[in-house]
Amino acid sequence: EKDASFVVKVNPKWSPKGATQFKEIIQENLYDEGRFYRVKPGFVVQWGIPADVAKAKEWTGRRIKDDNLIPGVTNKKGTVAFARSGPNSRTTQIFVNYGDNSKIDRM
Repeated sequence: EKDASFVVKVNPKWSPKGATQFKEIIQENLYDEGRFYRVKPGFVVQWGIPADVAKAKEWTGRRIKDDNLIPGVTNKKGTVAFARSGPNSRTTQIFVNYGDNSKIDRM
């Protein structure tokens, strides 16, 4: 649905750097240009900003360092996390866990 929305509750205790970056992205209205582009039933749905959007290009260089893992914080069903291509590579791409994905916690 084109005008669908969802609410994300951010807990800065779990990911202080991630929470700060997420807030900055929201304040710049960057996700207004986003779309769901990867849907894997039972696993994740990924949300991101198309590469041709000027603001997305600006954010590509703003990679943030990973937060320290906190015991008990995991990729369980319904949680949201930044997608990464490797260590310290979070930018604007996020995913919503459709299932228990604790196997990807340390990736």
